[in-house]
Amino acid sequence: MSDKSINILFFGSCAEATERNQWQAAAPVTLCKLKEILEQRWPRLHQLKYSFAHNQQIVNDLNTKLCPGDELALLPPFSGG
Repeated sequence: MSDKSINILFFGSCAEATERNQWQAAAPVTLCKLKEILEQRWPRLHQLKYSFAHNQQIVNDLNTKLCPGDELALLPPFSGG
């Protein structure tokens, strides 16, 4: 991974929609901008429900700033038991 990029991990239906498990993107950007970039690159993501984990913490604020070296995961809905 480049020291000026963020690492994006895809799980479950998100990995199926992108046909990959990870991808690198330039940083810094906001989570909102990155979501736009991802959904333009992989339009199937737009049809899915998923949440984000930023550096292993679930985030809901799309204004979250992403910095070089950060890790972002796209997580499909899941249930536990």
